[in-house]
Amino acid sequence: MIAQRSLWVVLSLVLMYGQVAADPIGTAFTYQGRLVKNGTPVSSLPPHCNFTFGLFPVPAGGSQVGNSPQVLTGVAVTDGLFTVNIDFGAAAIDGTARWLDITVQCPGDAMPAILVPRQELKPAPHAIFGLLAGLAQSLLLPFEATAATSDPMLELTQTGDGPAALFKVQPQPEPPLPEPAVEAISETSAPAIEAANTGGGPAARVWVQPQPEPPLPVAALEVLNDTDGPAATFGIDPEFTPASAIVATNSGLGSAIEAVSNQVGPPESPTIVATNNGSGSAVKATSSSGNAVHAVSTMGMAGRFEGPVHVTGELTKAYTFATSNRATPIAYATVQVDAVGVTGFVGTPNVSSVVWESANQRFVVTIVGESYSSTGYITNVTPVVSAAPDALFATTGGSTPAGTLRVRIMSSSTGTTGLLRPFSFITYKP
Repeated sequence: MIAQRSLWVVLSLVLMYGQVAADPIGTAFTYQGRLVKNGTPVSSLPPHCNFTFGLFPVPAGGSQVGNSPQVLTGVAVTDGLFTVNIDFGAAAIDGTARWLDITVQCPGDAMPAILVPRQELKPAPHAIFGLLAGLAQSLLLPFEATAATSDPMLELTQTGDGPAALFKVQPQPEPPLPEPAVEAISETSAPAIEAANTGGGPAARVWVQPQPEPPLPVAALEVLNDTDGPAATFGIDPEFTPASAIVATNSGLGSAIEAVSNQVGPPESPTIVATNNGSGSAVKATSSSGNAVHAVSTMGMAGRFEGPVHVTGELTKAYTFATSNRATPIAYATVQVDAVGVTGFVGTPNVSSVVWESANQRFVVTIVGESYSSTGYITNVTPVVSAAPDALFATTGGSTPAGTLRVRIMSSSTGTTGLLRPFSFITYKP
C-alpha cells in the first residue's frame, strides 16, 4: 500500500484554546489527513480503517514518548479524507520537536502499511504545552472549575528548590482588611486541604513576614470551626514514628500556639484536645525565656489533665497580683524507724538522708539543692503510727547542721518531746 497524506490542524483547535478559563479542553488535538493509494483517494467501507499513531522526538528511530502508541479502529475515510482525535497526554508535548509515525490498514489490505516519512507536528498542537506552561498567566480571573473525579483537581510538582505554589495578598489601603491568601472550603466529610510530605521535611509551613513598625500581633495560622467538632486535627501515621504531630516555634515575643474559645459550653468542650495513643507526650512545650504554655479560662478550667503529669522545673501559682508562688512540693518522704533509729525512707530522689539524733531527740533530713530554713519553706509532718498518742511536730532550720530540715515529734497528751516515731512529710518552697 503506497499512501500519501497531508497534515493540518483545523481552526476549531485554536478556538478551543481561546476559551481556557471558561471550558478546559484537556490535551487531545485533532488530526485531519488525506489517504491516497496508488494515486487514488481511499474511500473505506465498514468496518473502515484502523490507524496506529506513534509519537517520537526524532524523524526516524528513537523511542516513543507520552501515551504512545494510540490505536484508533473503525476510522471512516471518504474521498481520502479522515479526521481523528489523538491524545498523547500533557507530558508528551513539551515544546520540543515531535514527529507522528502512522500505520494504517483498511479493508482488503493483507497487512498494515507504515506511512513514510514521519509527519512533523507543526505549532498548533504545541499550543497545548503553551497552555499548560503559561496557565498562571493565561487564566481569566476569577477562575472557577468543577469536576467529578477521584483524582486531584489541581496537582503541582516542583522539581527545583522553590515552592510548588505561592499565594499572596497585596497590601491594601489603611486600615487593612483581614483577607486570607488561601481559603479552602469543603462541603463533604473530606478535608478541604490535605498536605503530605514523603521526604524529610514538613507537610506544611506557615509563617508571617516581618511587618512595619510597630509590628501587629498577627497569627501565622488561624483555624476556625463553626461546628461542634475540632478546629484542627493533627496525627502521626504510622503510630510508632518518633515524631511530633505539632511543632510550634516562636522566635519573637508572641505565643507559638494561641487557642481561643468564645463558646460557652460544658467543661467537656475544651479549646485544645491533645491525645497520644503511643508512648510519647500528648503535649510538649519548651521555652527558653517566656511561658511554654499559657492557658486562660474565664469560666471553666484553663487546663485539665487525665493521667500522670510530669513537671521538670517549678510550677508556680499567682496568689496575689503580680506575685508568683511555687505551688508544687519540692520534697516529700515517708520515714520508718525502730527502737534505736531510722530503718529506711521512701520519697523524692532529692531526699538524700534521714537520720535520728538521739542526743537532740530529733530527725535531720537533707534535701539536695535546698538550704532549708524555717522562714523560707513550709513543711507538713504527719506521724505514721497505728496506736500512738496525739502528736505535734516542729520544724526548724539553723546552722547545726546547716540547711537541713529538722523534725521533732512530741505527744500532746503526755507532753513528752523527742519521740522516735515513723512519720511522713511534704515540703513546699513559697
